[in-house]
Amino acid sequence: MELKDIRQIEDGLFDYIRKIQDVYPVYLEYFPDSKNTCLCFKRNADPVTLEKYISGAYKAEFNFSLLFQSSKRDTKAMLDLSRILNGFAEEFEKEEHAGFPNLKLDNATPISLEMTDRPADYEGEGVKLSTFLAGFKLIYEKKGRFE
Repeated sequence: MELKDIRQIEDGLFDYIRKIQDVYPVYLEYFPDSKNTCLCFKRNADPVTLEKYISGAYKAEFNFSLLFQSSKRDTKAMLDLSRILNGFAEEFEKEEHAGFPNLKLDNATPISLEMTDRPADYEGEGVKLSTFLAGFKLIYEKKGRFE
C-alpha cells in the first residue's frame, strides 16, 4: 500500500466528515487549542490490507477516531458530547445503506463504515473542556492498475 493511497482515503474521509458536520470546525489530527468547541479527525494507524488481488487491487481497513471537544458544564452537556459522536455513527450507517453516495474516494470503493468504539471521555476530570472520543473503521477496495 502506497502513501499516496493512504492520503487519498484520509482526504476523502476528512472531506466527507466536514460536509456532515457544518456546525463546529473540523480539524485534522490535532485541536488548534484547548479553548473552543470543535471536532478532530484522527487517523489511528496505517490501513491494514485485508486481501490482495492479482490485478494489484486490494481490500483494506482504515481505522480512525473522531474527537469532540466541548464544555462539560453539566450532565446534559456531557450527554450532548457523546450524542454528537453517536450521530456520526447513525449518519455513516445511512450512507452505507444508501450505497455511499456522498463518500468519494479516489480509485477506491467504500464497502462498510462503522463505529468500533463507543464515545468515551478522553480527558478525565479536572479540565474545563472535555474531549470525547469514538473509534470508527472504513473497509474499502482499491482498484488495480488495469481496472
